[in-house]
This record gives sequence, structure tokens and C-alpha cells, in this order.
Amino acid sequence: MDSQSLQGASRTSGGILRGRAIGNVFNQADASDIHGGLYPVKGSVHVYKGCVDPTQNKPNMVVKADVTPNLVDVVKKMARSYSPVREHHLYVWEEGNWCVKGSYQTVMEEVSEEVNWDLDGGKPILSIAIVSTKQFYHHSKLIVVGAYT
Repeated sequence: MDSQSLQGASRTSGGILRGRAIGNVFNQADASDIHGGLYPVKGSVHVYKGCVDPTQNKPNMVVKADVTPNLVDVVKKMARSYSPVREHHLYVWEEGNWCVKGSYQTVMEEVSEEVNWDLDGGKPILSIAIVSTKQFYHHSKLIVVGAYT
């Protein structure tokens, strides 16, 4: 065997490391590099009752959830912690604006809807506004009537 095929190794068997070279054995410190880590990262979902500015207002409640780009997973966790969310329209704070995601049922049907978590002091945060379905339709009616007068 020529020295080119060994790529710098002097021998291919019988060495002192015996298969335990760096990268061959699981190391807890490397866990975050492997499929997002051994344990899921927890983040805070800041829930606002209404579309208020989250940079100026405190959330009405905070729900801890696994950090995932899938909005459905986050909303399921919210619904387990706060069941009235099932009767609301949902908005996600993205790039300084509230982006409507639709009613709870609509969000649950959109399996591929993705969200981006913000970092605040290195901690992941997702801001979600919930607006009552009744309040949503009431405001929609006012806007439509105002547009035609």
C-alpha cells in the first residue's frame, strides 16, 4: 500500500486509539450538532390577548414549548395549556408586524406553516397574539362598513 492511500496515517490497524478517535464516540458536548441535540431546546411562547406591540407590552401569559419551526406543534402545546385558544384567531409577530395565521382550525390544518423564533438574551421567544373569533368578526364588520360609507 502506498503512502497516498493512507492519507497521513502510518498504519491502519493496531493503533493506540482503537476506534475511539475524536468523532467516533458520542460526546455530550457535541449533542447540539446531532439532530438538534439530545434534549429538545425549550423556548417561551409569549401570548398576547390582542395585537399589541410586544416590544412595548408584557405578554398576558407565557407558555413553555419545544423550539420548533412548525407552528402546529407550538399551537398544540398552547391549546393544552390554555384551551380557549381553540376559539381564537392567531397572529405571529414577524419582522415587526403581526402576521395573521387564521383561526385555530385553519392553523391546525396547515401542517407546513413555519415560524421563526426570536432570540432575547440567547433565549428563544415566539410572540403570538390571540384574538377572539367574536371580536375578530366584530372588528371585520366595522372595517367593511367604514369602507363603504
